[in-house]
Amino acid sequence: MSDYVLTKWMESGKCASLKSLDVDASDNLTEEMLQKFIEKYGEQLEGLGCSGMGHVTDTLWNAVLHRLTNARILVMGTSESITTKIHVDHMIDSLAKFCPKLERLEFRWDNDTLRFSDKNQKAIDLLRTRCLALKSLVLCDGRLYEIMKGNFERADRRSVIRTTANSRVTLHYLVQNFDELLFG
Repeated sequence: MSDYVLTKWMESGKCASLKSLDVDASDNLTEEMLQKFIEKYGEQLEGLGCSGMGHVTDTLWNAVLHRLTNARILVMGTSESITTKIHVDHMIDSLAKFCPKLERLEFRWDNDTLRFSDKNQKAIDLLRTRCLALKSLVLCDGRLYEIMKGNFERADRRSVIRTTANSRVTLHYLVQNFDELLFG
């Protein structure tokens, strides 16, 4: 998807009933256009996947998370190597404050890209206690994974934290007849 396509789509009025958007690896979509879209339609979105784009960083997410109040599924980050460091403490705090309906979350950034404070337990506690519907939080194996896993395990929510080696989050859960696609 490109800025031009998204602009035309927004102008056509077809986004009025949009529930989710996955713009995975849309390198022609700028951060500014994505921010305009989320500012306008973010409150109605239940799912948003902005992964695979190295130029979409924590700066965008911190600017728009307050608009994603109905978000149930969020996929953010990229597994490709980027030079920018992603500071997740503020993002985790904002997710806890603004996205109480969150069920599935994935950070696709790798350990070399993720930056966090050793004092981020408070933000993780907020996420765990405010996002009670959270079923799956997927991130790369490493120090942040261990900290998050330990925090959720102490609260007897062992199955929430997962590693990208074993799990992936998609927006398929929002498909109306998704349950019919599952095999017993």
